[in-house]
Amino acid sequence: MSVGAVVAQVGEVLGRAHSLFGDPPASGQGPAAGSVMKLSGAGDLVRSGQAQMAPLSGQLATNYSTFAGGAGPALDTLAGNDRALSTQLDEAARADRTGRTSSGTVVNGAAADTNGLAPFTNTPAGQKALLVALRQRVAQQQQVVQAYKTRSARMAAMLRSMAYGGGAPVGGGSPFGGGGAGMGGMSMGSSRGGGMPGFDVGQIAKMANVTGPQRGSQRRSAARFSAHSDIPSTPGAANIRAAINRALDLKGITNPRARQYWENGMMVVSARESGHNPNAQNNSDSNAAKGTPSQGAFQFIEPTFRAYHEPGTSTNLRDPVAQAAAFVNYAMGRYNVSADGSDLAQKIQQADPRTSPRGY
Repeated sequence: MSVGAVVAQVGEVLGRAHSLFGDPPASGQGPAAGSVMKLSGAGDLVRSGQAQMAPLSGQLATNYSTFAGGAGPALDTLAGNDRALSTQLDEAARADRTGRTSSGTVVNGAAADTNGLAPFTNTPAGQKALLVALRQRVAQQQQVVQAYKTRSARMAAMLRSMAYGGGAPVGGGSPFGGGGAGMGGMSMGSSRGGGMPGFDVGQIAKMANVTGPQRGSQRRSAARFSAHSDIPSTPGAANIRAAINRALDLKGITNPRARQYWENGMMVVSARESGHNPNAQNNSDSNAAKGTPSQGAFQFIEPTFRAYHEPGTSTNLRDPVAQAAAFVNYAMGRYNVSADGSDLAQKIQQADPRTSPRGY
């Protein structure tokens, strides 16, 4: 294969990888934004009708009161889910824009390498230098695609399992928030058809397939869990440990080693944040000054708890199971902690007993 043919093939591969990143709408301009606006006051509207019907008697008033008693909270929950979904989609759009920028930088770099080394490709040394540079660009593009492949899979799983009658999020929370996904490189394989040593274009072209099957064993129906936990909301390590394990059940995290990673780290967080007290409240920090004091075993403020709330758990901010599940969602969404929790202590210092305490 000639150097020119390799350059053309590398350009095609890099271009196909770059095309994987779309041109997302601006933040807040997606379809979810309008849905949130339409649903945000639906529960209040139903309750307003219930108040107007209250002075009336008869079967109609009775039936409407029964309807409103269930519909109001259900609409509140649905609006909350839509707000969470809107946040997730905004995060996804930001990640896609970042990925497209990173990918475009690699494409532009390959073009610069080709143009810069073109005058020297009439010599074996010049040809070798160009091939080495292009191989490095392909490796960089692989890293970009691999990182966003993980993010895409988590977002797809979350969307499939949002609680519109479905299961609990796989990966939970905001998959694209916080730190970036791992950027580990891939082997450059073997040489084919006389191409550059160690450069396997056929293998690299498989980058276009960025969606993979999700493990069904991780999907759990939120309907299996009561919105009201039977675990006592009283201080104590045993109660918090039980709440953590209930939350891991809900999240479908069943692997014993993964459960141990999560339990160990979360117990450290709970001890440091609240002394294992689900009724703890911080009234002296900046959050309290803003009217949203940190509360509960894991010290969530209300907006964060709502954003990462696990469908099927209590909407009570201090409920230990609801907070534990929200913590898992938050850790994976904000800090990109892996689903098995193996890097929890690494990515959230507050979960690492070997380091000094630090807010998260």
